[in-house]
Parts: sequence; structure tokens; C-alpha cells
Amino acid sequence: MNTTFGYFTDVENLMLLRSLHRALRPAGRLVLDVLNRDHALQALPTRNWWEGDGCLIQEDIEFDTLRSRVEIRRYLVFADGRERVFDISIRLFSVHEVVHLLTLAGFAVESISGSLHMPGAYFGGGSERLLIVARRLED
Repeated sequence: MNTTFGYFTDVENLMLLRSLHRALRPAGRLVLDVLNRDHALQALPTRNWWEGDGCLIQEDIEFDTLRSRVEIRRYLVFADGRERVFDISIRLFSVHEVVHLLTLAGFAVESISGSLHMPGAYFGGGSERLLIVARRLED
């Protein structure tokens, strides 16, 4: 949930889905919640900042269209003057890409939603998220 999928390469992401497939009982269900690439491309800021717990946080954000990845450089400046920098890379998926990966991993998609608040309602690029319920198929 909450975009915990997509931090690896495409091959590793598929391997992860296959591992999840093996971990589930037959007909077990997987819920996948990721950012919707089609929405993110319209709404993605280039810079974000906010006040954290004892620090200021700034993110410089770029979208790599060839790899379909959001590249984030996160700067933390603490009240005592310490600084930390983190690089974050997240693969964004369009709905057809996630469905394809799930199918390759042995799942059947049961439903696609664009929000937790509206199960079963998906509005393409207007939906911020992709919430997909998939069922494990028999081997």
C-alpha cells in the first residue's frame, strides 16, 4: 500500500510479484497501491518542501521519461545544522503496465480503483492512484 512497489528495476519488480504469488494461498488476493503514472505526469511538482520533526525538508523532483521513473533528491537540514541528502527513484506505472506485470506473475486482476474512497471507480489520468486487487491463479 501507499507506493511501496516500484523501487526496483522492472525485472526485480516482476520477481517481487512472483514471490508474492508464491507466498499466497491458491485464490489468495494481493492489493497493490501505486501512483498512477498518467496522473502524476500532469501533477508532479519540480520542487517540494515542508517542515519535518526538527528539520526542513526539500525535494528536487525530475521525471525520467525513458525509464518512467521519478527521481527525487531529498535534502534534510536539521535544527543543529546537520544536513543529509537522500536519492529516491520510483518507477511509475500506467494501468496497463501493472496489469501486464501481474498477469506475467500469475495473477488475475479483479478490480481497479483510483482511490480508497471510491472502490471500483477508475478515471484514467484523473485518478491519482492505482489500487488493484488481483487474485492468485493456480499454477
